[in-house]
Amino acid sequence: MERTDDPLSAWAKKEVEKHAEHIHDQRSWTKYPRAVEAKVSIGSGRVETEVPAGLPVGLILPAPSPPTQSAPAVVAVPREGLGSRRSVTDAAFHPIRARSRDAAPAGKHALSARERRLPPAAAMRATLVLLLLAPHLLACGHADATEDAGSDAALLDDAGPPDAGPTVDPTAARFEALETDGEGPWGLWGYQVAVLDGTRAVVIGGTDAGPFGGTTYDAAWLVEVGEAALSATPLDATGPAPRYCGCAAYDPLRERVVVHGGRDLETPAFAPETWELDLASETWTEVASATQAAGTLGCAMAWSPGAEAVFMFGGGNRSGYRAETHRYDPDAGEWRLVDAEGPLARYDGTLIASHDGETLLLFGGSYGAMGSAFYADLWRFDPAAETWTEIPLPEGPVGRRIPWMVRDPERLGLYVGFGYDGAMQPLGDLWYLDLEDPDTPAWTDLPQPLDGPSYRGFARALPGGPDALGVVFGGYSTSRPVTDAWRLTR
Repeated sequence: MERTDDPLSAWAKKEVEKHAEHIHDQRSWTKYPRAVEAKVSIGSGRVETEVPAGLPVGLILPAPSPPTQSAPAVVAVPREGLGSRRSVTDAAFHPIRARSRDAAPAGKHALSARERRLPPAAAMRATLVLLLLAPHLLACGHADATEDAGSDAALLDDAGPPDAGPTVDPTAARFEALETDGEGPWGLWGYQVAVLDGTRAVVIGGTDAGPFGGTTYDAAWLVEVGEAALSATPLDATGPAPRYCGCAAYDPLRERVVVHGGRDLETPAFAPETWELDLASETWTEVASATQAAGTLGCAMAWSPGAEAVFMFGGGNRSGYRAETHRYDPDAGEWRLVDAEGPLARYDGTLIASHDGETLLLFGGSYGAMGSAFYADLWRFDPAAETWTEIPLPEGPVGRRIPWMVRDPERLGLYVGFGYDGAMQPLGDLWYLDLEDPDTPAWTDLPQPLDGPSYRGFARALPGGPDALGVVFGGYSTSRPVTDAWRLTR
């Protein structure tokens, strides 16, 4: 690794010294579920890390776990060789190993997923800003699966959407800009979303925090997708404290939004609590129960039409990250733990109903805020059998936190994009996962125009409205909240 004698390297060294006793090697959880802590010691201008023999190095060691509000301590360990002990001199310090791309040649109008990553200089500038914001981003909430899928037809949905015929080209999807009308959650990130139908969603909370502070909101808005704009109507309801990075889902049978967890700018993770928003009366009610799901930060929640119930997976708290599945019982006002082994512990994954509504699909998330295990895996949960099954996928997009994901309404497929990668950098890519052939799922990288949506993370998907696929708005870019809105059409 080349020597990096610059202020950034000196800063990283100080951070490592400050947090040395807390540094963990969490990326090893991808291949080593019981991996030991990587011990870091400082002395005589050197940093020494002890890792298990055979463990891949070239890691970015993450910030303290459980998350704290202190800035992250990060150090890149050289890739050369494997072994039980490696030394890192001052020359090896680097705050973030940024992914790079070559400048787009003249006349080029679209960027592939690989290209839609920040160029080195921009990534380095973004790193400085993001590290200032780290206490808020880190605590917000890839394992390859290239083996043969075999006879996994049962893993996918037999019913699926109606046959759209040969004229549908899923790769022809494109984003178009939307206006934003009314007093709404525009310019926020980390908000909670509960989709009501094909044109409406309730957006709850969020924050406009930047490198030098900001505000967290307790408002709830009814957001509707129109022909050329998003409109928002504030709901006249007083309820939970301001929050972001919790999870929410809509129960259409009771016409209530269920909200769990979250955090604010001072508290890395709230104590477990659940609230219900009655849309008919626009009133909030806290669910008083002794049984609460432990994962409050970056939890993933969705309504299951087949089971007629709300389910939640994962999330984090002050003691770590969870791999638990819960079913919400509104009559008892509690979360019931489902005895189902499945995805590895994570937060900031995305959970949605499958095409036929009988199962739920979980994609992405991470074990840790950065430099740790970032997942690009897909899991199917069967509420009737209370079982998880992984759907093996070929190589495709990088693992990410809070992936933006919507279903293809006319084919068995998913659109996936945006989010934050393991280097704490926002993504601006878009991929299509074709699930028509259950034995051979296939990823397609959909190049994005230079004048399309900017890189962003912490932006959940909204419905797209008639003849559209979904909406992305807000989120956080490299240095500030994003204020625009885009609709994916085809």
